[in-house]
Amino acid sequence: MVWPSMHNFEYILLLLILVISLAPAARRLDIPLPIMLVIGGMLMYALPMKTPDFDPELIFLIFVPPLLYIAALTSSARDLKRYQQAISRLAIGCVIATIAAVAVVAHYCAGLPWAVSIVLGAMVSPPDAAVTLAISRRLGLPRPVVTILEGETLFNDLVAFITYRMAIAAVVVGTFSWWEAVPHLIYSAGGGVLIGLATAVVIIFLRSFIREPRVANTLSLLTPFAAYLPAEWIHASGVLAVVTTGLYLGRVAPRIVRAQTRLQGQQMWDVLTYVLNGLIFVLIGTQLGKIIGTFILHWNTHLFLCVLAISSCVIVVRILWVFPAAYMPTLLFRRYHVDSQGDHPPWRHVAVVAWTGIRGGDTLVTALALPLTIQSGAAFPGREMVQTLAYGVILATLVLQGLSLRPLIRSFRFPVDQSENLEETEARRRVAEAGANRLTDMAKLEKMPDDVVKQIRIHHHLRRHVRSGGESQMENEGSSILGRHLLRINRDVLRAEREMLIGLRDHSVIADDVMRRLMRELDLEEVVMEREID
Repeated sequence: MVWPSMHNFEYILLLLILVISLAPAARRLDIPLPIMLVIGGMLMYALPMKTPDFDPELIFLIFVPPLLYIAALTSSARDLKRYQQAISRLAIGCVIATIAAVAVVAHYCAGLPWAVSIVLGAMVSPPDAAVTLAISRRLGLPRPVVTILEGETLFNDLVAFITYRMAIAAVVVGTFSWWEAVPHLIYSAGGGVLIGLATAVVIIFLRSFIREPRVANTLSLLTPFAAYLPAEWIHASGVLAVVTTGLYLGRVAPRIVRAQTRLQGQQMWDVLTYVLNGLIFVLIGTQLGKIIGTFILHWNTHLFLCVLAISSCVIVVRILWVFPAAYMPTLLFRRYHVDSQGDHPPWRHVAVVAWTGIRGGDTLVTALALPLTIQSGAAFPGREMVQTLAYGVILATLVLQGLSLRPLIRSFRFPVDQSENLEETEARRRVAEAGANRLTDMAKLEKMPDDVVKQIRIHHHLRRHVRSGGESQMENEGSSILGRHLLRINRDVLRAEREMLIGLRDHSVIADDVMRRLMRELDLEEVVMEREID
């Protein structure tokens, strides 16, 4: 029995139902959700239904800009700067090396044209840290490793996607010239950065007129597309434009976004990211099911060997790159102390980074986004072969590296990293001091009686205790004691605390993650007070 064919919208709804259904099962079975979704997608492919065809450009547009934007928006500028050398070696050097090695293997093993081989190399070169971090989240990876993996994911997408676009253009047009490619690359990168900065400035200007949280967050939802599309229209890098906008707004947003808007926006982006990532992993499963089904029904030894060769290539190249890249600079330039990570990064950290080369969402999206035809109207050369090889690499890395990652991390027995907890403790102390100082200044300025100031301090201490994780209940008696006027004073105190928190982030005393966590507490407190005042 074959079920009736589905339209794209119906198929997406079915995938979303699968994402919702598998989440509780993954939690109960203690299986990383991405792995469970991939398994679900593989089983879904076995159903007797016809998978609809998606527009390649639409696939790229739906998934890439929002996921890149939120990754850039929530990245830690301090940590990215601290580990910039390690990140750049992976995001630029390792990606380029992987693209070149895969292109050679694909050309001589699979017989693909050079331009198509480079397309495949760009597709399989960027690892997916989302899968890695989801697998190892409960295992307590050291903070430097997490920062490097997240930073690599953000910036390796730039190199891989730009190379992918250039190689696609070469295949579609049928010619390639370095004399034309290099100026185009400079124009693409420079234009992307300028469009990204211009978009950020326009968004900041528009936000100054918007008070309604729903309107402001709708604008936030449109921001990655507002950066991506104009850049693509002028043939600049839409990917670089999105990342630039996200990084810029990530620095200024805490000062220009209101508390209620920020709380609502965080929930909105959490849901959207969850949905998009869930769809990606289920789609990965359906494509892997297709590959497995093809091998079972129509065994092709040559195709299997090509998948094995390219999968081995991406794994081996990363290992051969990571270890020398981690230690050679400090050995060659020890006297100059050029490595911001220290003279000798722990080998266990390096080993985890070297082994976390799982391919996932980026490879899937670029594979699905392959054009159907070239400029002459002929079919894209080797499209089915390229997609099959890309899906094979995803399957190989998920099985080999994905299943072995947890045992590897457990065997290393990393000590608990307390650096973030220490930063949070220091930030809470400094923020509390800023609030207390502001309260003292306002008491003197408004010449409040001592008993009123005492009541404010009690109310302030109660909220501080709850914010720090105490068991006291924050009820509305504070408002009845202090009244409308004094609640306004407490809100002003929160404003001073927020400025202190942002200042600590700006001076690299705390990471952005710590700032966002404490900022959320301040935002919740401000929203509660606004409701009490109203």
